[in-house]
Amino acid sequence: MAIILRRRTRQLRRTVLSTRDHTGEDLSGAKLFDLDLHGMVFRNARLWSADLTGCNLIGADLTGADLSASWLTGAQLNGANLTGANLTGAYALATDFGDAQMDDAILERVVYDQATTWPTDVLPPSPNR
Repeated sequence: MAIILRRRTRQLRRTVLSTRDHTGEDLSGAKLFDLDLHGMVFRNARLWSADLTGCNLIGADLTGADLSASWLTGAQLNGANLTGANLTGAYALATDFGDAQMDDAILERVVYDQATTWPTDVLPPSPNR
């Protein structure tokens, strides 16, 4: 089954891939699924409700990024910097946070499962938070 993306979505995906630094950009609701974004910079970027399903975000700088209500299912975030990032209500099923730096990250209401891996120094949010 082929996925057909709108022209604007295709253009945004190309722009994101062609630029390394997205500091402060508003990428709310962007459909960036299955992209190789390793090592890219998204400091203080607004990624609210962005679809990052299956993305390679290994080593990405997401310091202070707003990832609330984003889709991180199957994403790889090993070595990513999520210091101060807001992941409130994010979907992180089978997400690999591996050894990501998550100091002061907001993890309220994150939806995750047994396949989600967390850094050893991070206590996964409880279902009651």
